[in-house]
Amino acid sequence: MKIPNKMGDFKTLFEFYFDQDEMKWVNWFNTVDKYHVDKDLSYLQLSIPTIDSIRVSNISKTLLQNNKHVLLVGPTGTGKSVSMNELLKKEFDNEQWAFYPVGFSA
Repeated sequence: MKIPNKMGDFKTLFEFYFDQDEMKWVNWFNTVDKYHVDKDLSYLQLSIPTIDSIRVSNISKTLLQNNKHVLLVGPTGTGKSVSMNELLKKEFDNEQWAFYPVGFSA
């Protein structure tokens, strides 16, 4: 099959993932529901999805589902632990999976 090569108004390929079912490029923001702020949460409890967090979460999920290891690296305070904990609780919190968060900090 031929993979479409039209990206539209977007600047880089990093803004997309390839949907194999639809055979088209999809912007990462179109892979999640529209974000609504929960008024009951405090400022520190908010986790607003960005294109980077959506991409990292999706790639991490795919790796974990295929029994591959995931290592997130980056500066302190960039949301690595929060992103991974949210992913594990949302997608892998069931009878088949168990996870134990371990914090590493400078």
